[in-house]
Amino acid sequence: MRQEKKQTDKGIRGAKKVLQQFPVIGEPSAEKILLFSKLAAVAAVPSANVEVPARLWFGKAGKNYAADYRAAREILSTGLGANV
Repeated sequence: MRQEKKQTDKGIRGAKKVLQQFPVIGEPSAEKILLFSKLAAVAAVPSANVEVPARLWFGKAGKNYAADYRAAREILSTGLGANV
C-alpha cells in the first residue's frame, strides 16, 4: 500500500506545493490554477512576460527568472485588490 503524504503547510502555500509536484507545473502555473479556479486571489504573472513589470518598475530586468517572477508578482500585487 502506498502511504499518502499529509499536507503539512496550509493555505495557498501548501496548495502551490501540492500542484508543483505534478510534472511541468511550476510556480507560475500553480498560481494560475489557483487564480482561475477561484481558490486564491494571486497576481499570476504570465511566464513569458515576467520581465515587463520589472522593466517598467526598475528600468531593467534581472538575470534570475525566479527572482524576476517574485518581483513581478510583488509589483502587481501592490496595485491589485485582494478580490478574485
